Amino acid sequence: MQDIRTRHEKPRAPSSRVLEEVIRQAPAEYVTIGWLTSTLHRHSFGIIMLSLGLLATTPVGSTVPALILAIMAV
Repeated sequence: MQDIRTRHEKPRAPSSRVLEEVIRQAPAEYVTIGWLTSTLHRHSFGIIMLSLGLLATTPVGSTVPALILAIMAV
């Protein structure tokens, strides 16, 4: 299957490379959701959904991420 792109669209980088770059740029003190979404640009929705999904699988803090995922799914 051929890749169909417009003339002005750049090829997307793999999520693993994007995450490596985010980790490299992350401030040492703490990371906010606002900083994360501004750094990720187009990748922000998928990676935040992945992070919330992984957090929702933990037994301790699963209620809040599960509710956020449910709201975003609707």
